[in-house]
Amino acid sequence: MFMDGTSDELQIQHGLSGRALSPCFETIVRLAIEGAFKRLFETKNLYQKESVDLTHLGTELAREVPAVKRSDLPGSYREAQMRPWRVTTHHQGDAPSTAEILRYAKQGGDPLGTPDENRSLYFIAPGVRLHCKKCGDKTTFEALNCSEDQNRFGSPYPRVKDDAREQTFLFYYRCASCREFIHTILILRHGLRIHLCGVAPRRQIDARVQVGGKLQPIADDAHNAVLEGDLYGGFYHLRTLVEHYIKGRLSIPVSDQTRGEELVAQYNASLPNTLKAAIPSLGPVYEMLSKFLHSRSGVAEDFDRIEESIRDHLEALKTFERYHSKSD
Repeated sequence: MFMDGTSDELQIQHGLSGRALSPCFETIVRLAIEGAFKRLFETKNLYQKESVDLTHLGTELAREVPAVKRSDLPGSYREAQMRPWRVTTHHQGDAPSTAEILRYAKQGGDPLGTPDENRSLYFIAPGVRLHCKKCGDKTTFEALNCSEDQNRFGSPYPRVKDDAREQTFLFYYRCASCREFIHTILILRHGLRIHLCGVAPRRQIDARVQVGGKLQPIADDAHNAVLEGDLYGGFYHLRTLVEHYIKGRLSIPVSDQTRGEELVAQYNASLPNTLKAAIPSLGPVYEMLSKFLHSRSGVAEDFDRIEESIRDHLEALKTFERYHSKSD
């Protein structure tokens, strides 16, 4: 499968070593790198990390390159985390004259005799689905060719640290629909781990709890606070969400100072007995959130569990009320 794409990989890599492992090795690693960046951009938020999955490297090399020896595999894994990565894009500039200049500028490769561990390994910045504020929806974003300029004069990167290559990448992603809105993304790479260090403007990832209306920004703030490492901020926003939701259901002003325990008790009393026995209660949810806030304790898994309980409660209530109204 991989050997059929030799000419394509040769063009992407700006040249290949004459060894038996090439271009199979470069193709496997490149696709894994592109997949890791796509997962990081689409599903993670600030300060989150993603690993390049090369668990299949040995199996695929053995299948595609009969000459590969098992003793060569550790060296292949090390090479993958040591080689400097270089970004390339499908974008060739918006003006025909620019595209022609860039086509020639992308020619050339590493000097002859460069050790395999120091040879540049190119990957294509993947197209990703991100939220466009101008379009008001998730759209396809493409990386602009200026994302390729990573060799900044005086930069300490790339360098070798803790027996792994360390680099930074700065991506410019533009909405392919409106061709105006741009996400700028800063990445730190260490070996086979990539770390989302900066995003401008701030991005929001859809929360598990979809409550809609004026409450949705609170649910989104809770979810994204945890993704950005602010766990206690997430607990705070989630408790605020529960409080505002209950007050809305009971037609109580948001400014009302009713204690949380009393509020939850009033809400539970308003639910049909058959429903209370079948769906997760918001009582334990509010109690756990208050506990974590007051004791400044809890872990991300606690947040995930509570967020899922709130989602299950709201979805079950919505389903019950829809079918109950039909029966009326």
